[in-house]
Amino acid sequence: MLEWDAILVDEYQDFTDVDFKIILNCCKKHKTVINKKERLIENLFLAGDKLQQIWENGCSHSWENLGISIRGRSKILKTSYRSPSDIIKIALEFLKYSGLEDEVKQFYEGTEDIEHLNLKEDSFNFDIGWDQEAVTIHSKIKKMILSGILPSDILLISPPGKYFRLIKSVFEDEVNKGLIVGTHNEVKGLEAPYVFLTNLGAFDYVLSKSSKMKAKVIYMCLTRSNQYILISAFKNEGSIRLLKDITSTSNANKNAA
Repeated sequence: MLEWDAILVDEYQDFTDVDFKIILNCCKKHKTVINKKERLIENLFLAGDKLQQIWENGCSHSWENLGISIRGRSKILKTSYRSPSDIIKIALEFLKYSGLEDEVKQFYEGTEDIEHLNLKEDSFNFDIGWDQEAVTIHSKIKKMILSGILPSDILLISPPGKYFRLIKSVFEDEVNKGLIVGTHNEVKGLEAPYVFLTNLGAFDYVLSKSSKMKAKVIYMCLTRSNQYILISAFKNEGSIRLLKDITSTSNANKNAA
């Protein structure tokens, strides 16, 4: 088995315990002295966001049980580089209202002092209706491209299944020009100025996950955008209603201020 002097694990929250055992076996053992005792250690560095853990069988974070002795200091990155401030704030509020308030507060050690480098506001838009959702979104995206926006600057996210295949077929020409269409699994780690999160209501019944894990999936999808996001659903219920309510409350608070 190959060995490395040091290994950096990005998105560590989505690695399983078995993955970590394999990773540890790939780390070279280095001799060091700790408390006047000679010990063998591995140089293993972890980076990730526990709030974006989208796999039910992700890391247990039981480091001691995995044989990982955490030494040195961890650092919470409280600077938002990608998404506009309103997307970050509303996405975190969505997690809190979805039963993850304690986890959000614990992971970020409070959210009031997050530094936002992208201060763009009014990034959210919503579209609701049973009739020809894919055709309506296709029309909007065609107008965007005609106005000069590059297809490669647009990202479409859809739940997996029949609707995803429909979306991909409708946008076949645009995909050939660089537009990206993907499920939540496929877009993790990606970002784009213009994001369309389609058929949001389907996440509630397509994904065989707990309600809290579904909320994390939606949170991850929301934070793919660095400029604008349009969220669509067939009905004004469930997650889209919650997001609309949070957005309306946030806008009302800003106007009052």
